[in-house]
Amino acid sequence: MATNASDWMGALNKESLYYTGHCANKIEDYRTAKNFLEKLVSVDPTNTKAVKELLKSYRNLNELNQAKILLKSSLVQTPNEASLWYELIDLSAEMNEPEESLKAARTLSHLDATNPENLAYLAGFYNETGDKDKAMSTYTDCLSLNASHKEANHNLGVLYYNDALKLHGVASSLAEISSLEEVLINAELYLNKAKDLDLGNIEIDMLINNIQKMK
Repeated sequence: MATNASDWMGALNKESLYYTGHCANKIEDYRTAKNFLEKLVSVDPTNTKAVKELLKSYRNLNELNQAKILLKSSLVQTPNEASLWYELIDLSAEMNEPEESLKAARTLSHLDATNPENLAYLAGFYNETGDKDKAMSTYTDCLSLNASHKEANHNLGVLYYNDALKLHGVASSLAEISSLEEVLINAELYLNKAKDLDLGNIEIDMLINNIQKMK
């Protein structure tokens, strides 16, 4: 809180820098926005609102390395700021750095292990990087926190459905047939939950119909 005239002037100057940068971004004058916001972040590095606005300027100018440097520096200053970890996840994906995205998603999930959105994000990156088993277990963890999570129900159902496709037509032994039946049950279970949460989704209806044909 500002306690004297000098402090008030400093606070007003910071607000002026932010809103000038914000308005410049709004009219797509990203270089002007960048200049004002860099000045603000240099004197107020823990100002998350300003950091995110400056990230917008960098990304629209395709200065992705600068954006990454800014994020890494900001996360040293404010390591528990979840919104910046989300920014790093998205930026790393844009820069085609899936391992960096996955690392950030893991950190985010540890910051607040009770937030199902963090786990859903992490599961999505496991899925994208081909680690199906970790994706399935992490979606399951997400659903243990929020059984009505639409994305987790849908994606977990699809993962089980894909397993069923691989088993169907090749299962011959009693053990393989039993495994197929279990996978189909799980696929149908989660896809039916997803259907209830996303009424009118034609894709889900089609998958459930295909499961019936595989039984």
